[in-house]
Amino acid sequence: MARHHRLSRHPRFYPHVAAADVVEMDERRAIVHYRVTVGPLSFGFYMEKYPDPRRRRVEWHLAEGRPHGPFRENSGYWQINSTDDGAVSLDETMMALRKLVEAPR
Repeated sequence: MARHHRLSRHPRFYPHVAAADVVEMDERRAIVHYRVTVGPLSFGFYMEKYPDPRRRRVEWHLAEGRPHGPFRENSGYWQINSTDDGAVSLDETMMALRKLVEAPR
């Protein structure tokens, strides 16, 4: 049974994410299935996410052997930073994002 991923902040950062479900998880990594809806179009893809507490980040890439939707490559990380007043900020760095079908020019 899939566990529901914490979506409370997904719509704020990713307004087209309709669902995110953890389908596998252990102490080392999680595999998350995302469902994205843009207008009448909808697609899903699987991401592997790896926490790296030492560097205060979560790294991700497309899950090997699982459907990737329209993506050929999607990888990067979220950097978790603390501010002087104790708040936490989240910075996203996309290392690579390539779609399968290029838009006409």
